[in-house]
Amino acid sequence: MAGGFRLIAPKHVPPLEPAFRPAVLANRAFRDEWRPSGAGVPLVIGLERPDGSLSRYEPRWRSPRATPADANLVYANAW
Repeated sequence: MAGGFRLIAPKHVPPLEPAFRPAVLANRAFRDEWRPSGAGVPLVIGLERPDGSLSRYEPRWRSPRATPADANLVYANAW
């Protein structure tokens, strides 16, 4: 995946799809890169539903000053 996202091979590779890389593993690796340092910054994603109700998700992501910060856009676009 472009922009600093690492595609991680699963422990058990499916025999019919050896190139399969689950998004959840890339997502976990992305978060684990900055989590030990506590350098993540908040991101708020809101979704308004047709009935007017709202859903809110508040992940943390890399600081915009981190390298490579362009992975933030890939991460945010996944939601």
